[in-house]
Amino acid sequence: ILDPNTVIQKVLKILLDKDIEFMFIVGGPTPTYKESNDKNSIYPNYVFSGRALHIFEQWLDNEIDIDDHMMPIGKFKRLSPKTADVQEEPIVPKLYDDYCLTKHDVVQMELRIGCKFNCTFCSFEYRGAKKVTTSKAHQVYEYMQTAKDKFGITNFSIQDDTVNEDEEKLMVLKDATELLDYRPNIGGFIRFDLLMRKKHVLPLLDKCGFQNAWFGLESFHEEANKVVRKRIKREDIFNFFRHIRKEYPHWRYNASVIVGLPKEPLNHIKETMRIVTQENLLDGVDFYPLMIENSSSHVNSEHASEFSRQPEKFGIKFLGSQPGYNHHTQDTSL
Repeated sequence: ILDPNTVIQKVLKILLDKDIEFMFIVGGPTPTYKESNDKNSIYPNYVFSGRALHIFEQWLDNEIDIDDHMMPIGKFKRLSPKTADVQEEPIVPKLYDDYCLTKHDVVQMELRIGCKFNCTFCSFEYRGAKKVTTSKAHQVYEYMQTAKDKFGITNFSIQDDTVNEDEEKLMVLKDATELLDYRPNIGGFIRFDLLMRKKHVLPLLDKCGFQNAWFGLESFHEEANKVVRKRIKREDIFNFFRHIRKEYPHWRYNASVIVGLPKEPLNHIKETMRIVTQENLLDGVDFYPLMIENSSSHVNSEHASEFSRQPEKFGIKFLGSQPGYNHHTQDTSL
């Protein structure tokens, strides 16, 4: 956002040149705070970092002193909650008549804020949450029914960090979708090892219209999965995918795979992908390098993963670095 060649910077420059009074505010996840080398870059007046919508609203309503929430990083005036406790309700949006939506759009919602799990590679700010907030079934129903009635929309994406965290949350979705006068088409992120251990929720998910899954698989390697606290074996994973293909052929699903996890040789990943493609076990695979936050750079590190805090504990060694993240490897892998 600080690159003078971007559209947003060009627009800001026009506003400045015309002496138009404005305030430049940035919101949302902001993992890096890299300052600009260009003297013409226009910095945000404020950066509302992480889950900070409630701070923004309270500031607009003159209910808080904005300085009480200031956590600056370099030239960035960052505003962020000072607690890891969940402060907001899940967002189930209101859809207004003048929204530019069509029946081809996919609209989003949240069932819950806060994840009860604490994976070693994860830097999600509300992981390991003791307190969570969950949507009400009537809110979800009204939102989904309005989407169809106003715009003909029947496609939805659940934005929760983990959709299948527990059955209480899935019952909210069940109670909401049972009231609809149509069958929705829903997608979202599923924790795969939990689904394997609780196969009985598959019919429930399907009944709700959840048939587009992004599986948080991470690895097919048993020892690597132990490191990330997901104790599943490759052959068991293959068998479960075969079961889903047979029982739910209308489902479509990708899996996320992390390359560079401790204890997993690169050849194991290649061999696994050969089997996956030969048997068509997945519709797609999203590969990610294991990212390690570099605490020496301008990084929002309050919620750094265990891998980032203690890389040597997991056998990770560094080969070089760049601002924000380290390039790394570990003894038994790449």
